[in-house]
Amino acid sequence: APKHLDSLTLAKEETLFATRFDKERLYVVTFRVIDPLFVVDLSDPRNLKVLGELEIPGYSTYLQPMGDRLLSVGVEDRHVAISLFDVADTSKPSLMSRVYLGDKDAYTWSEGNYDEKAVGFMKDQNLLLVPFESYGQQGVERSFQLIDVSEESLTLRGVIDHQFQPRRATALDHVLVSISGRELLTVDATDRDNPKVLATLPIAWSVDRVLTLDDYIVQVENGNTWGDNVGPVVRLSKRDDPESIVGELTL
Repeated sequence: APKHLDSLTLAKEETLFATRFDKERLYVVTFRVIDPLFVVDLSDPRNLKVLGELEIPGYSTYLQPMGDRLLSVGVEDRHVAISLFDVADTSKPSLMSRVYLGDKDAYTWSEGNYDEKAVGFMKDQNLLLVPFESYGQQGVERSFQLIDVSEESLTLRGVIDHQFQPRRATALDHVLVSISGRELLTVDATDRDNPKVLATLPIAWSVDRVLTLDDYIVQVENGNTWGDNVGPVVRLSKRDDPESIVGELTL
């Protein structure tokens, strides 16, 4: 028999974009024209209180508490924005640092803007991995952005490029594992400004024509599938194991 304890109306005629519970605190982000960040006191469930509020451009969709800091992924003016807030004084939350993904003249978007599982945060390594796609004069670019997260600031480092939309990434010491709908990459991130791909494992590919040649199957991909800007590709596999590619040639 659940009982109603209390409720709060934070912002009328606005949309709720992000919430995150952190012990006796609740962080709430709404959006209409500006982005109010609310800090709510949960210590007395029968008497909810707004402790503080911050209004900044854009909105947040992913929130990660870090003690006296709050990390967020969101959007500002057609760009993916990563923000670091100071919430040590709950009555006066403030924006400490904000960085933007992709070229400033391009439109950018991230799966992390609607699915928090796409955001990889390695607290022990002070590393944030955010997938994004950039739409500009250079066409479509698909990458994972490496971001250093400290107590005082955010710093953009290098990127991991993918042919298809990047989906998930994590860190194993200095080796990153990054996956898209087409491939899985292992990446040496010892130098975070210049991550180097160690190996590529194809996990899915398009096949437009299939030919047989003795004990082999020839798979032909015409190229430019789903805007990946890849030319025609010929793959060779054995008849008894067609999913295992023994040879590949990009024309």
